[in-house]
Amino acid sequence: MIAEHFPHKAKDIPYESLFQAANDIMLLADADNTIVEANECAVNTYGWPRHELLGRPIDSLRSPRGRFDFPVDMENLRLRGQQFFETEHQTADGRRFPVEVSACLIDDTRGGGGGAPAKNFSPKH
Repeated sequence: MIAEHFPHKAKDIPYESLFQAANDIMLLADADNTIVEANECAVNTYGWPRHELLGRPIDSLRSPRGRFDFPVDMENLRLRGQQFFETEHQTADGRRFPVEVSACLIDDTRGGGGGAPAKNFSPKH
């Protein structure tokens, strides 16, 4: 849960409610780029059950074409602390869709990680 990732602030603001209610894909990843939290929009968009989405490498959400730029995007994120980029993601059944990602590094109690809202720009969205 979100409160586990931000225990020093969770008592003051309903982070989990805000995170889950977002109309865009919201993901949290640890320092190893493993997904540790995903909102309902992410679960519904990608088509994996929540328990299968959590624990996946975050780059596994990218299409093969989108994975090509992953190392550069992550290096820019590491250097700048935040990064905006466009890429292509894919669903569990292989359907590809364009996204805008606004990623930022988060200093949590377990050694870092990042958050990344993603805006789905597919025609049906």
